[in-house]
Amino acid sequence: FVVPLPQVNIKGGVNAFKEAMAKGELKVEAILDKEGKAILDENDNALSKAITKDGEEVLVVEKVGVQGAGGNLVGLIKDSRGVYGYLSKEDSRYYAFVDKFMDPEWVGRQRAIRQDYLKQSEVLEQTIITMRGENKTPEQIGRHVVEQRNLQKVEARSHMLPDEVKALEVGNIKRYGNPIGPSADDLFNSKGSWEDVIEGSMKKDPEINTLLGL
Repeated sequence: FVVPLPQVNIKGGVNAFKEAMAKGELKVEAILDKEGKAILDENDNALSKAITKDGEEVLVVEKVGVQGAGGNLVGLIKDSRGVYGYLSKEDSRYYAFVDKFMDPEWVGRQRAIRQDYLKQSEVLEQTIITMRGENKTPEQIGRHVVEQRNLQKVEARSHMLPDEVKALEVGNIKRYGNPIGPSADDLFNSKGSWEDVIEGSMKKDPEINTLLGL
């Protein structure tokens, strides 16, 4: 993370950390594990520690989302060759398409597919509200959300070319061991609560949204 001067004191804990990001006082540059390697969890959440502009390490005791200040763009670089001013870094899951993000026609097609996917996500958000009103359990909601999100991924990919789908599947197999994504049980086992499964499953990927101008 980069903290512009004056430096932000985030010793107040996670809430102060989130507030700093929301105010634009803190932005993502790198996410490191205890060995200093850049990492994200399965839902693009920061895990271990932050690095200030002056190189000071700040422990992040709780897992916190790295939204705010434009979202988590750690896998992107500003590049005018990109249709929307960004391109993927080599370690990004989208690097296989780095050349295509310079092609306005290709980006326009992917943008339309992504917009439909995001609209389906909005419908699912309303479904969650309805299910809560019907007193469905967090597990019932969580399982429904994961199932629907995975179905939405399959639907979106049905509009892509085979090589595009293959690249996404390879990335998911590497991350989750599954070409579509993690199952509800996988997410529950990693997160420990169904509410966290619901929240994590509904997060949007800021990298692809930025690359597609969304």
